[in-house]
Amino acid sequence: MRDDEPAVNRGTLFPELLPGDFRRVPASGTAAELVNWWWLSRWSLAPGEVSSQRILAYPTTNLVVEDALVGFAGPTTEVSQQDLVGDGWAVGARLRPAAVPAFTVEPAALRDRYLELDEPELHAAATRRVADAGVAAGVEVVAPWLVARVGAVTDEGRVANAVADYFESAPSVGGLAEAASELSISVRTLHRITTKYIGLTPHALLRRRRLQDAALLLRTDADATIAEAAAQLGFADQAHLTREFRRALGYSPSEYRRMLASRD
Repeated sequence: MRDDEPAVNRGTLFPELLPGDFRRVPASGTAAELVNWWWLSRWSLAPGEVSSQRILAYPTTNLVVEDALVGFAGPTTEVSQQDLVGDGWAVGARLRPAAVPAFTVEPAALRDRYLELDEPELHAAATRRVADAGVAAGVEVVAPWLVARVGAVTDEGRVANAVADYFESAPSVGGLAEAASELSISVRTLHRITTKYIGLTPHALLRRRRLQDAALLLRTDADATIAEAAAQLGFADQAHLTREFRRALGYSPSEYRRMLASRD
């Protein structure tokens, strides 16, 4: 892994194509139990210009206050493409599972969907703050609004946060029995928590983590072979990694590397 590309970029398949004014800011204070990080973006593109990015997103939901609306993005099951045009901005919150019940009781029903929320006061307040002090200042409006909407975090919500943290941040992730043991819960509870708070199965979380790790390794370590990546990341063999990679992204690991090389 290159020193200049942290693991936080794991799901961004072509980081060099991110808009110039894009950054992630860790959540702090009372919002830290509800938000992994704030992602902030502002762009100004010439007429006809399009900035596109393919993302193998983290299996979570996002609250987004953008120039045109307030949106809620459900958990993703596939690669998504973001196309930016014209002038715009966005203040996004990558939500932790504990925040999800404040928006939906069935996150699985919102898979791969982006809904507009009817929150005109939030949008107006954030728009004014961004205009006065920049995109980062929009967090000063969105954070307290989110904390008030969610209310007190439950013990179960904290368990859900721990589950997501484990699948995303553990140095390595084995099978589901190992994950449940590490989290001091049963496999049955693991399934119930991910269904209620994330909207995806534990198997889906495991597959997403392994694919993100594979993409990151292939992108940042030119010396690693595809077979070595498969063995290191828990795939049965190179063919298994290739099948999973193609199913999720639409191209093979070797094709991904050629695409990266063509952009250098």
